[in-house]
Amino acid sequence: MSLTRKPILANRNTSEYFQNVGHADLFEDASGQWWAAALAWRSGPEGKSYPMGRETVLTPVVWEREKWPIVAPVRGVQRGWYLPPSKDMPGDGAFLDDPDIVDFEPNTTIPHNFGFWRWPDTTAYAISPRGYPGTLRLTPSRASITAGWKNFTAASTYRTPPTSINEEVGVTAFLNQVQNINLGIIMLPDDNEMNSTISTLKPHFRFLVSGLGGDKKYFSKPSTTLVPQSWLQQAIRLTIRAENATHYTFYAASASKPREMHRLGQAPATVVTGGMGPFTGCQIGVYSTTNGGTGSAEAYISRWRYYNIAQEIGNGILVVSDAITSSIYLLSLRYILQLDNVDNKRDCLNIEQRVNK
Repeated sequence: MSLTRKPILANRNTSEYFQNVGHADLFEDASGQWWAAALAWRSGPEGKSYPMGRETVLTPVVWEREKWPIVAPVRGVQRGWYLPPSKDMPGDGAFLDDPDIVDFEPNTTIPHNFGFWRWPDTTAYAISPRGYPGTLRLTPSRASITAGWKNFTAASTYRTPPTSINEEVGVTAFLNQVQNINLGIIMLPDDNEMNSTISTLKPHFRFLVSGLGGDKKYFSKPSTTLVPQSWLQQAIRLTIRAENATHYTFYAASASKPREMHRLGQAPATVVTGGMGPFTGCQIGVYSTTNGGTGSAEAYISRWRYYNIAQEIGNGILVVSDAITSSIYLLSLRYILQLDNVDNKRDCLNIEQRVNK
């Protein structure tokens, strides 16, 4: 039997927010209902900004015997088969809509939803090392999570500043080595000192953006700011916020006055979109580096927080995190599973008739 309407799943040549839909796998759940698990950008038809990369999406399918499957078009709001009524199921990973509240307590491990840039080096980090309980110790490596929400706040607190020239610790929105946005604490000579020597090194905030691998080349001059003297005897909190769909904003604050945040930089999300990394999506994380130097660059991070603000499920349509129902957790999906506003009314009717039986 030939298929007259091809492809069976696509959003191309539409104004839909979900684009580049494909690579779908069909599967049948325990209740005998069919689904398609596919990949898609949340970019709109212009395809310019999609820092989440190609995300996993889920859509219901009607597949009758000896007929081609009918796949519901991918939308941000869909109506389909019933989802499990409870999160009480096997496994110990985090659900997508859960915040990260990680304090690196003794006898704990790196959370399952954290990842590493390249193969993990277990010698490059330690949880609650001797003398530093409740911290994550980092030597030059990256530990990060893939951002699960388009609007979020991620924050980490640094207990000890670097000590040698060009040693740096910080937070990053990281797609790859040539597409990243960073706010670090780095040891540099004090510009106000004449004939600076190693003894005049002081910690600076440095905001650095590299978009050299992107579709549109973007590279800003590094911005450096001296860390206030009153902050040096206490922990420093660095924060990344995706406050809208177009930009990442970076802040710093003294841990003693966390609400008094200083905005130190902002960069467009297009920096960590496409280019040399159009599939994997941007990661939000912490890093420690010697920048080619010989220092040890050990950093001690005492807290990690990641809070969901809102999800964009359509062009200009936001769902704030408190309003998101438990239905979004299945397969770590990033949108609510209800079918609505499909283009093909006949297929919509066919699917709804079978769902309602």
